Amino acid sequence: MDIQDTQAQNTYVEAVVSEAQAVVCSAHIPGFETEFARRFATWRAANAASLARGKDVMERAVAGGPDVQRFASMNAQVLDSLPPDDRQRRCDELLAQYLETNRS
Repeated sequence: MDIQDTQAQNTYVEAVVSEAQAVVCSAHIPGFETEFARRFATWRAANAASLARGKDVMERAVAGGPDVQRFASMNAQVLDSLPPDDRQRRCDELLAQYLETNRS
């Protein structure tokens, strides 16, 4: 796999994990869902080609390869199990990640 495929794959995995974590954050933090959706949509639009390529790379992966949805679900479960202050910090970091990305 070339470097562009690897970068696209990483971008796709980031998107899937972030969406799963956003569900947890939205369940605990009023207003999170709306703000995340706005920021994430901007990021998604800016990275559409890479996301499509990453999804394609993942779909072509050999059987028994990484299950991105399961990985994302496990990350979300960990986030949900954190104490409220830690979860809040992680959710704030998730939002900040897309704010910073949107500025680049």
